[in-house]
Amino acid sequence: MKHHSIVIEGPAGAGKGTVAKLLANKLSYLYIDTGAIYRGLAYYSLQTLGSVQDQEEVCKKIDQADLQYISSDQDHLQKYSVILSGQDISSLIRTQEVSAATSIVGGYPCAVSKVNTIIKKIVESHNVVVEGQAIIENLLPNPDTLIYLTASSEVRAQRRYKELLQKNPQITYQEVMESMIKRDMYDQTRKFNKMKINPGAIVIDSSDLSIDQVVSNILNMQNIK
Repeated sequence: MKHHSIVIEGPAGAGKGTVAKLLANKLSYLYIDTGAIYRGLAYYSLQTLGSVQDQEEVCKKIDQADLQYISSDQDHLQKYSVILSGQDISSLIRTQEVSAATSIVGGYPCAVSKVNTIIKKIVESHNVVVEGQAIIENLLPNPDTLIYLTASSEVRAQRRYKELLQKNPQITYQEVMESMIKRDMYDQTRKFNKMKINPGAIVIDSSDLSIDQVVSNILNMQNIK
């Protein structure tokens, strides 16, 4: 039996996670946040090495990492946990430090291979909505639907600022904006796993759209059943 797949790619702060979760809820699909898994690997590397700059050392640690991604659909509420050595680290991987490290780790082939191994069985056995970056190059080369969700850097920074402000009241919008510009540049220019609009992708700019409007637009597409 062939399972249906929807892939949502795009830059940080474009609303991929929120849109993907709502789509998965409405379609009763499983939601997979590939970025959360990369964040888990980045968090582990920071905890054990203190830095992610040495690719060789990071890859050794990633190879040893006991990391799991557990996704479930409970009463049409999408939930997931990132488990490291038996500990749920889902609440620990959303810091600015981990975000910056994730952009670097995401460019290491060993990290891509690890992420693919972790979620391959989920993708093969369920209808899924998968969100992240460079998914079709590495995991799902032929998704049923491919969306590239973007927004202006100002809008994306404002969204991320509101999210981070709840955890860190001292953070400023300017800090978030500068971090996002730096991450965009790195994601777009790294040698491996580069962020880009892939052929066949339907581009949606969410700058002036509500989340519900984005979800409705995707559901109304003819190839969404």
